[in-house]
Amino acid sequence: MKSKQLSVENLCEVLEATAEVQRQWEELGIALGLDRTKLAEISQTHPSILQRHYHLMRFWITDVGASWVALVHALKSEVLKEEELAKKIEIDHEGQLSSVRVKVLVTQNDKKLTEANLADLQAISLVEWKAVGLMLGIHDGMLESIQQSDSSSEKCQHAMLQCWINTGQAYWSTLVEALRSPLLGEEEIADEITKQYLKVETDEQFDPSKPEEPQQG
Repeated sequence: MKSKQLSVENLCEVLEATAEVQRQWEELGIALGLDRTKLAEISQTHPSILQRHYHLMRFWITDVGASWVALVHALKSEVLKEEELAKKIEIDHEGQLSSVRVKVLVTQNDKKLTEANLADLQAISLVEWKAVGLMLGIHDGMLESIQQSDSSSEKCQHAMLQCWINTGQAYWSTLVEALRSPLLGEEEIADEITKQYLKVETDEQFDPSKPEEPQQG
């Protein structure tokens, strides 16, 4: 496994790869060699597990120096003993990294979102707006800029969604897949969006490879 230095461009991949152990973020930090003072600072500053996991991995990448090899060693350490996850990462990242950006589930009701959809999007409560932004492909630097510019989570969410729409790659299906990702696990919100905007019942086994049945009438 090549010991390639990671950058902030890899943050989304790293967060996805370690989503299974995000509740053990502190042990992960110790295994990665972070100072306990820094871990205490993260714990005091950020209230949720997801936020702590995010800031832990961001600090590790930007300030410590990170690689997939170092992450695998940390997962295999006596602190975590996550052999299966370490092996999975070794396999997944042995060669060219495959993108972990959200996949798009296309239905006949899906459409590109515009500013006209901002009110509907803003009505969706995205507690972890920054993590959602990452999964939607928004650059980490832009998300940090939004957080510094706006005081409230509501304003930050609005700015993030505006940024996403401006990419020209905003679809309901993309948001649904982001919410369903291991990093977020917001199944209930994803189900509600699927029913309301994609008009697909969540208990249906939708297969995009199959043609849709024609509408009656």
